[in-house]
Amino acid sequence: YLYPPFITSKGVNWLRDNYMTSPHDIFITTYPKTGTMWTLNIVIEMIKEAYPSQTVYKTIKQGEWIENVASNKGIDYFKEFTEISTKYDKEKCPNRIWQTHSFYSQFPCKKIDDNTKIIYVTRCPKDVIVSSFHFFSKEPNIAFKGDFNTFFEWFCDGLTPNGNYFDHVMEWYRVKQNAKQLGISILFLYYEDMKADLMNAIKKIAKFIGCDGLLNDEKYKNIENNSTFKAMKEASKSDDVHLSPAFFRKGKTKDWKH
Repeated sequence: YLYPPFITSKGVNWLRDNYMTSPHDIFITTYPKTGTMWTLNIVIEMIKEAYPSQTVYKTIKQGEWIENVASNKGIDYFKEFTEISTKYDKEKCPNRIWQTHSFYSQFPCKKIDDNTKIIYVTRCPKDVIVSSFHFFSKEPNIAFKGDFNTFFEWFCDGLTPNGNYFDHVMEWYRVKQNAKQLGISILFLYYEDMKADLMNAIKKIAKFIGCDGLLNDEKYKNIENNSTFKAMKEASKSDDVHLSPAFFRKGKTKDWKH
C-alpha cells in the first residue's frame, strides 16, 4: 500500500495504535477519484440541513482526511480536534465526518466502534484510471510526468498512490458481505448509481446515518441542489468550504471513452 508522500508513517501508526473511533464518526471511505468529495459534500450538506442550529462547522473543519491531519497537523492538533468535536457531538452536532482512502486491513484506528458509520463508494475502474491520470499529472505533490500508457500499467499493478484499486474494492466488498460478523456498519454505493439517481442515493445515506426523520422534501432538495457537479465546482472557488477546484474535472460516467 503506497501512501502519498505527504502521509507519514508516524501519523498513521499513531492512529492505528491509539485512535478509537466514536459512535458518532462517519467515514467517507474510497479509492481516490471514485466520488470522495461528492459523497463528502452530500453528507456535510445533509448534516447542515438536519441540524440547522449546529455551529460545529464554524469551529472545526469537517471532512478532514484523517491520516493527513495526524501526519501534517500533528498528534497534538489531532487530539485537540477530536476533543472539540466530541464536545459538539452532544451539544450541537451529533456527527463528526472523516475521509480516508485506506484499505480495511489498514484502517487508521485501533478499533472501529460498532456504531461508527462507514460509507464506501466505488466507480468503474476505466473512469478511475482516466480521472486519476489527469489528477496526478496536475497534483503538485505527485506531479506525474509520464504518458497515459505508463500510468495505465502502474495503475493496474497497484503502483500508484493508495495501492491497487481492485484489491481495495474487493477487500471492502468482503467487509460489506461480512459486516454483521465483523461488527461493521457500512453502506456500499456506486458512483454510476449516484449519477443516475442522486436523490435516491441521498435518501439512502440519510437513512444510514440516521437523520432521515429530520429531513423534509425541501431539505432533501437543498441537499440535491448543493451536491450537483456544477454547484460544487462553483462552491470550490470559496476558501470557506471543504472543496477544492483541483478535485473537479468533468464528473461524468464513461469519460474513458473520450
